[in-house]
Amino acid sequence: MSGTAGIVSEERVRSLREGLRAGPKARFAALAEIERAEAVLLSLKAEVVVSVAEDVAQRKAVEEKVLGKGIFTFSAREAALVELAPALGVSSREAKGMLVFAENMTEHYPKLGARLAAGEVTAKTARLVGKSLESAPAGWREKLDAWLAERAPRWRLCSQSKIQGLIEAQYIRWDSEWTRERREKAHAERGLFFQPVGDGMAKIWGAMPLMEAAMVKDRLDAVARTVCPGDPRAMWTRRSDALAALVGHGEDKLRCECGRDTCKAAQRPVPQAKPVELVVDLAVLANLSDLPAWLDGSPIDPELAQKLAKASKTIRFTTTPNSTNRPRRSKPTSTPATNTVDSPAATAEREQNSTIRTPSTTTTQHQADKPSPKT
Repeated sequence: MSGTAGIVSEERVRSLREGLRAGPKARFAALAEIERAEAVLLSLKAEVVVSVAEDVAQRKAVEEKVLGKGIFTFSAREAALVELAPALGVSSREAKGMLVFAENMTEHYPKLGARLAAGEVTAKTARLVGKSLESAPAGWREKLDAWLAERAPRWRLCSQSKIQGLIEAQYIRWDSEWTRERREKAHAERGLFFQPVGDGMAKIWGAMPLMEAAMVKDRLDAVARTVCPGDPRAMWTRRSDALAALVGHGEDKLRCECGRDTCKAAQRPVPQAKPVELVVDLAVLANLSDLPAWLDGSPIDPELAQKLAKASKTIRFTTTPNSTNRPRRSKPTSTPATNTVDSPAATAEREQNSTIRTPSTTTTQHQADKPSPKT
């Protein structure tokens, strides 16, 4: 791989270390070069992993041809993982993930892999993109590869959820019917699970519809904010305590643990839960467009957006020509609309500086009634 020439040579490492004494600018330049080297080396690692897997598959095929296939035998892929795991110093599960990533970068998405090999896509971004490709249909690989190769270099500062959202939104643009079917399948598999983990603790996890999950989170956050700033607990700890207070004791406030006699947290009213925000183009609501909408910062298909808009008891429409596809959850600036709304802007989209901006309408669903805790 020509791009790796001199990347990690002892001479280059020595040069980088000497450059650290040249001042802040040289140090930042060194960080940038190291970041590029990590990307190039990850690309090379992917190539080696795929080559090892191919070698194992060929060797296994020869062995089976000579000795025959036994009753209890590994598949070529399983045999490759058995050898890759100790070579990489990871578990079999992690080796499987690395092999999938390597195949994506070298075979399934070669244009994206080329950007990684050139150091134009960071190692972190490539790994995050790889995690987001698990549900991609095989028939979309060619166009998805071209789309990712163009955009991934701009995703250096994006989080996993941001990258996942951008990719999911593109799926919706390509085939909203497919994404609707996938959503319905996921909805049928929803569930909540509990598992004791020792030390008097239990783990709770599961999956539920995004709208309901956002409302649950906001309700818990509202209860978690009933303490004063001096409370020593982290937000996630207070959120856990809020769930116990609401469901276990029917209380909508937490007891502040600041320890001060002058604390007035118990006297303050419970803050209202934040509204769940739906950003959707007016053309989608009129059933004239298949553009994705954004619910609580995540992309959803247009059919779900229409259903949520119709089911909402209180809706506010705000035309926001510069709103982002992943909006911050803020209160709308306009007054509630009645029977009329502003005319829709054009539905052209553009991506700039890792952010997709679309002319859209902000639909905010407020909770009509305060949810009563179940006991």
